[in-house]
Amino acid sequence: MNARASLGLLGGATLLASALAAAADPVAAGALEQSIEVHCSQPQPLQLHCDYRPLAGAEPNGVSANWNGTEVSGTLLARYPQAGDSTAVLLLVDTSDPARHAAVARAIEHVNALIDAAPAHMHFGVASFDSEMYVLAPPGSSRTELHSAAATLAARGKTTELYRNVRDAVRVLAKTPASRRDLIVLSDGLAEDFAYHHEDVIAAARGSGVIINSIGLPRSVPLAVALQTLRR
Repeated sequence: MNARASLGLLGGATLLASALAAAADPVAAGALEQSIEVHCSQPQPLQLHCDYRPLAGAEPNGVSANWNGTEVSGTLLARYPQAGDSTAVLLLVDTSDPARHAAVARAIEHVNALIDAAPAHMHFGVASFDSEMYVLAPPGSSRTELHSAAATLAARGKTTELYRNVRDAVRVLAKTPASRRDLIVLSDGLAEDFAYHHEDVIAAARGSGVIINSIGLPRSVPLAVALQTLRR
């Protein structure tokens, strides 16, 4: 369940889930942990509005804030999406190394299945990468345009600049108007770039409110160890 909640605060400050601070002036803040993403804004000094996004499908049954040992109960207002909400999703496919032809074919199957299963509020886009990233259909493209873009995917690249191109994909999503933004990376996790690192990707994603999911598609069982990169 994705939910929005409202809490009344004491003293104009709070500590939410031991991770998220809100000041007396109107602010926007977020926290991403292993099981939940939280984004909060404080439209009034004594009120906190939060957007909860469980990452493992769990359903929250209540919400509260704690400040200096005093707990304040809140109210779950609505499930996501509501009228006017939208989620921008970019499907980023690793097309490096012609030897990964079978893996890219499986990626195309996943891409087409996700496009066909998308609810109305989810606006998909398709991109590929090897040493560069190529946006084949921007988020919000029609289903026909998305399937046409997926049909052009092929393992023809050479080097795999995973971190730089995932970071660039995050930047594309950051410029896309949407209530929420998701990046789905379909790759074997192998990275051959050295100027960019895991931390660069995480910083960009957190700064832009982008959640990164991944589908691991290794070329062979011995190379599956590189999927640890995607798990992180």
